[in-house]
Amino acid sequence: KSFLEDGAHPQIVMTGVREAARMAVERIKELQKGVNDIGEGADASNLLLERVAGTALNSKLICGYKKFFAPMCVQAINSLDPKDINMKMIGIKKVTGGSVTDSML
Repeated sequence: KSFLEDGAHPQIVMTGVREAARMAVERIKELQKGVNDIGEGADASNLLLERVAGTALNSKLICGYKKFFAPMCVQAINSLDPKDINMKMIGIKKVTGGSVTDSML
């Protein structure tokens, strides 16, 4: 049964929703881990970024090749200027024929 059906004013309900959202964001910020927090050196950072890229690739047609494409994605991002990371600088050239694993950076 909703709060409105119980006679609660909509503004009271929205105040509670906003407070719950604020508390949730605060808790997430307490739990967050940055790329630099996970370990020593670039290898640990790249490993985490590869896992993130692999998760993003799960919903794509190439999900079966995520172990091949995830490191390539991280390498492509790392090749950009850290002061100006413009994703439009990374392009994909499609070539008919051949295998997916013929792809290269």
